[in-house]
Amino acid sequence: MAADAARLRLVDLAADVPAQFGAETRAGRDAWATRLSTSVVGPSGLEWRIRILRVPSAMKPHPPSEMLAHSDPAYGWTPLPVGIVLAAVVLPFLPFVVLFRALGLIRWELEARTYPWGRRYPPIVLVYAVRGHGQAVAALTELAEALAHGSGAPVLKDAERID
Repeated sequence: MAADAARLRLVDLAADVPAQFGAETRAGRDAWATRLSTSVVGPSGLEWRIRILRVPSAMKPHPPSEMLAHSDPAYGWTPLPVGIVLAAVVLPFLPFVVLFRALGLIRWELEARTYPWGRRYPPIVLVYAVRGHGQAVAALTELAEALAHGSGAPVLKDAERID
């Protein structure tokens, strides 16, 4: 039995399914990234980069430029094998971490960072802990508005400042 080609062309697959390829995918990815991070310029001229951290900064891997310095044999060990061993030990707990984050038992971290003296010098960093992803997105917009109006270290409604 042959399918009617004219009927098959009339089916609109994009009506129920979001676009998977091309410019629409890039626009969706940019919109998602905008929800997780933004940049604001305050009245004093400081440019703040505000973002929701998916992984706490202490858990982020070192950049490749620093990996060569850390893999010096004078230290007696290299970070790569230790990282592989730790990843194998921690990987079974990842579903629990995702579940606890979704339930609001593990906090999300908001980070606002600016470099008032240039990239070569230490930045000013404000870190807030928020329970729940919806509250984290709301706190991100609240923090962006406060920093745009010139507040140095604003107090957010549903967030706790971490020093």
